Amino acid sequence: MAKLQPKEVDPLDGSLAELETFQEALKFDKHGLDDALEIQADIYYRVADKSARAISYLDGAKLRYEEMRAEVDGRIRAELAQEGSGDAKAKKPTEAQIMHLVSLDDDVMAAHDYFLRWKEAAARWDAMDRAFKQRASAMDSLVRLFAAGYFVRASIASAQNSMVDHKAQEGRAALSEHRRRGRGE
Repeated sequence: MAKLQPKEVDPLDGSLAELETFQEALKFDKHGLDDALEIQADIYYRVADKSARAISYLDGAKLRYEEMRAEVDGRIRAELAQEGSGDAKAKKPTEAQIMHLVSLDDDVMAAHDYFLRWKEAAARWDAMDRAFKQRASAMDSLVRLFAAGYFVRASIASAQNSMVDHKAQEGRAALSEHRRRGRGE
């Protein structure tokens, strides 16, 4: 019987810390866009590589799980056939009973657990891969906005709005002062 070996790669060992590191790298400041663009390709390559490797390990874990189920299924059927061969009136086990016994086998459960852990890791790395694709798209949009002068115009408009607001406030204060004088206060 093939048991999972301790030397096997643990999908979540160190993976969560790496995911958190890459999650922090998703953030960037629009004023540091040149720095973010400079490292984007390298970081995305590393994330895509991790995602591809996780999917590969997931495929291997799924194959191992299916092979383990088949091996245990064959063993259980052989054992049940041997037990029932001496008694002509022995009741033949149903497929559901055999599937249940296979599912309860320790080796099958260990292979299933290993498969599920790789499934989780592959899903997380795939999500990170998609997040970095979105990051690249967002950076592209920001570059276009900078090239079009959007942020310069927005800054000028913001400054102009502040000036207009200040002048309006001064006008309201002067008008209020004028009214007070008119009333003789």
